[in-house]
Amino acid sequence: LNPLQASAKVPEGTVIRGERPPIDISTVPDEAMELGIIRIKFNRTLENLLDNGMISSNPDGTIRFGIAGIDQLNQQFGVSEVKKTFDVALQNTKYTERHRLWGFHLWYDLIVPAGTDIRSMVMAYSTKNEIEISEPVYRKQLIGADINPLQPSSPGGGDAGLTYVPNDPRYNEQWHYHNTGQQSGTTDADIDLPEAWDITRGNTGVVVAIIDGGIDYTHADLAANMWPGIGYNFVTNSSVVTAQAHGTHVAGTVAANTNNAAGVSGVAGGDGSGNGVRLMSCQVFTNSSNGGFENAPIYAADNDAAISQNSWGYTSPGYFDQAVLDAIDYFNTNGGGAVMNGGITIFAAGNSDSQGLWYPGCYSGCFSVAATGNQDLKAWYSNFDTWVDISAPGGETNTVTERGVLSTLPGNTYGFYQGTSMACPHVSGVAALILSIASNALTPQDIKNILTSTVDDIYPLNPGYAGML
Repeated sequence: LNPLQASAKVPEGTVIRGERPPIDISTVPDEAMELGIIRIKFNRTLENLLDNGMISSNPDGTIRFGIAGIDQLNQQFGVSEVKKTFDVALQNTKYTERHRLWGFHLWYDLIVPAGTDIRSMVMAYSTKNEIEISEPVYRKQLIGADINPLQPSSPGGGDAGLTYVPNDPRYNEQWHYHNTGQQSGTTDADIDLPEAWDITRGNTGVVVAIIDGGIDYTHADLAANMWPGIGYNFVTNSSVVTAQAHGTHVAGTVAANTNNAAGVSGVAGGDGSGNGVRLMSCQVFTNSSNGGFENAPIYAADNDAAISQNSWGYTSPGYFDQAVLDAIDYFNTNGGGAVMNGGITIFAAGNSDSQGLWYPGCYSGCFSVAATGNQDLKAWYSNFDTWVDISAPGGETNTVTERGVLSTLPGNTYGFYQGTSMACPHVSGVAALILSIASNALTPQDIKNILTSTVDDIYPLNPGYAGML
């Protein structure tokens, strides 16, 4: 191997943002927007006033910033509450200057009655010179988790000729790691994981932020590889992470404890002694609510995560929150922790079996993942487009449950799910393995290049999707 030379550290004070195509608010459908909230970013010329001013209330209960034109709109639209958009991130005072450089202190959420016309409100604020950005909060969703009844273990194919075979009892059901033809699959339609394990099985210095539902951090197959701080619940704004099925399943694919003679294996889960990569639970979904998408990547970067794993997206194509893209850009610039200069953000492409601008997956700051089944064919539900970077096994449970991806679920259980949500953590796990043997030697772009230049070419099997998987 040639000695690898990492690029110089991104200079402190660098702000790099990707593209922000205009969105015509007048054409946005109601169902694409959250009710009762818009988000504004003040012009930086008002920084001192906002830092030193006191937000107060009018006699009618509306909020007053002490900025005449804005206060008038607050009264007109009945703004009853104001919150700092990036409040959670800003609480980490270690990086105050960096946060201010990115303008996170200039963003505010304006809370209004549920019946308020969000389009009119966004347009009204956007006409004011004091406001740099005015936007709705677009609706987001977890990307597909078909929950199936838990299946008993069944004997599968062997691993003859491979040096490393973990002792996890359900490893042979994880065809997505090593496909020997299980469930009528195609031999070797997998991610060649045993071959990778011959080189490395993980490194505790690599932190992967699981921006998803909360991880069941007490799960017997996950506990040993949890990040010491566990994480944060951005939905409830508390340090209490609550176990949620989708996030727990995704986490298990990245780094379930491998070779611990229990349950399943994880891509970068170590060799059974709790020496896999570290899982940080950035909870943006509970079983009943969601939020904090703009805070989670900043928290992850500021707490030394190198990889941001995301299996969620917007409910409608063509829309994005600028605040969220800013946070993704911040992670890409300032993430990496002790192992890389900058972070890599990996996203599921979506489960709508369609083309289109599905954010954040289609964003230039994201590395996006489509899904295949156990024969290297595009999964029936997977999105596809020229912006997709890579495909990975996401499984198909619609006819045979065991053709899904097997991973951890809350309460020390396991199950098969399908989705680009399940494909995505395979890529995050492999990225974590690459970093595990090349700490501080690679840039995020190097990781992307390694991933996309060492894959199997599946286009002969998927001729209708050339250039889109």
